[in-house]
Amino acid sequence: MDTKRKYGLITAISTVVGIVIGSGVFFKSSAILEKTEGNLAYSLLAWLIGGVIMLISAYAIGIVSSRVERNNGVVDYVEESSNRFCGYLVANYLTFIYYPILVSIVCYLSANYVLVLFGLNQSLIWLFVIILFLISFITNIFSPVIAGYFQVSTTIVKVIPIFVIAIIGTIYGITTGNTYDSLISFVPSYQPDGSNTVITTSFSLLSAVLSTSFAYEGWIIATSINHEIKDSKRNLPKALIIGSFIVVLVYLLYYLGLSSVLSNEEVLIFGNNSPIVAIERLFGPYFKLIFNLIVVISCLGALNGLTMASIRGMHSIAVRNNGPKIDLFKNINPKTDTNLPSGLVGFLISLIWLGFWYLSFEGIIPSFSFDELSIAILYISYIAIYIHIMRKYHDLGFFKRFVIPILAIMCAIFLSVASILEAGFIFFLILVVTILGIMVLFYKKDV
Repeated sequence: MDTKRKYGLITAISTVVGIVIGSGVFFKSSAILEKTEGNLAYSLLAWLIGGVIMLISAYAIGIVSSRVERNNGVVDYVEESSNRFCGYLVANYLTFIYYPILVSIVCYLSANYVLVLFGLNQSLIWLFVIILFLISFITNIFSPVIAGYFQVSTTIVKVIPIFVIAIIGTIYGITTGNTYDSLISFVPSYQPDGSNTVITTSFSLLSAVLSTSFAYEGWIIATSINHEIKDSKRNLPKALIIGSFIVVLVYLLYYLGLSSVLSNEEVLIFGNNSPIVAIERLFGPYFKLIFNLIVVISCLGALNGLTMASIRGMHSIAVRNNGPKIDLFKNINPKTDTNLPSGLVGFLISLIWLGFWYLSFEGIIPSFSFDELSIAILYISYIAIYIHIMRKYHDLGFFKRFVIPILAIMCAIFLSVASILEAGFIFFLILVVTILGIMVLFYKKDV
């Protein structure tokens, strides 16, 4: 039995926006400014470049999503662009590595912000991690419609206050002169010793762009529910483009508003607490509680969207008549409109990765940026999709058929190559090869 078309355009857009806009929009500010050596204009430029990468990639994937509609979005696109075996590998990568890694880390972040909101001791964090973990999976497995409504509501709740902060903060900065003073630093200068700050800042800008690119990640996950979106061939491309544009606009406006309230030096001093300090300066101490609540809602929205994709992993493999226990993972429960065994696998795999984060954060094992590495490796699979557009979509104009795919390939290569220098890359690559190697044993050549 197939899943129902239960999600409209608004839910699809909310999924894109809700997954991408999480803790990063609040707490990446100081890190980006630090990498650009306190230069607000270059920081804004970094956010803009990272946003352009997201928009180009989403635009290219949107072209394919308007023509391919089966199950689990990006897996369909890779399969269509290359072959059935490559699609199978990507499906397993998403199911056992990408989704569960992101679900588990966002769950930890959400629990951390809940503790901050209620002023609880950090020693309780893993208890709250498990509670949020259970709530998210139970809701998505047994009541996906409610999960969809939650995705829409969390997006609305967190985006509106961000726009308010951005607008009021910018107005405040203009009236006080803070915005002008910060932006004027964009003009490059030559130092008395003869060194050119343009060269130095350019390298800093590249590092900052890499950080913003990871902050923009998550939009591709919306494609995992393409077969559950009403009129998917029209609505999914719109959701990818509109949702991505909203995210870029929110990031730029929010960052400008924040930096208009606080000086560059203050942002660097206060670090991750800069947004809270800015809120207190604009609205007074009582608004700090509301802001912390917005952060929690933001993270829970991201967690919900990731869980929504995670529980569909094994089902997306089984509907292709592949993988282990096809009949078990293929059928849909008419009452919940989900596949329970697939949801349980998503739950268990995410729980295992949650255990990894526990060992890592407790200092029992080395700390690696597996969340960033999992994103970078996934971008490699997109290249096949972009090449397919140029080779097969003869009816498209030159811009859509060649310009966009070429730019998207450049974006994918940039993100992938930049991550090779990340700590733990070789270990993570071995882990990926091992997991996929095991799943290859269940691959069925004949349908």
